[in-house]
Amino acid sequence: MKIENENLLIREFPSHLKNVEQVDQFIEWVKGKFELSDQKIFDIHIALTEAVNNAMIHGNYLNDEKTVILSVIRLGDTLRFTIKDEGKGFKLTDCNDPTAKEFIDKPNGRGIYLIQHLADRVTFLEKGRVVEIDFKICS
Repeated sequence: MKIENENLLIREFPSHLKNVEQVDQFIEWVKGKFELSDQKIFDIHIALTEAVNNAMIHGNYLNDEKTVILSVIRLGDTLRFTIKDEGKGFKLTDCNDPTAKEFIDKPNGRGIYLIQHLADRVTFLEKGRVVEIDFKICS
């Protein structure tokens, strides 16, 4: 599925790691539609790549019969990115703090940590199956 207009883009793709490249194409569309700094594009790219990876790996368990939906909509001075998987969800409180001494050498939790520190707002909905990631942009 692909839906596109001036302020909205929606893409849906199977949960296969080769489809992470869809994030690159998605970012190119965003870059072409909105005047964003290189730093903002970099932050968005990292956050979306982490979120899509989490959706595919931890949400859909790389089951390519399940899909990930990636979308962006402009809401005034904010770009809201939404990533949705078909998994069972998770509890944010169950994720380890990757900066804690006992978890510093463990990979789990780093993606969420990065997303939360790069974005202006992150909201987990539907038991974590849906993630909204907001970035403020200049009008």
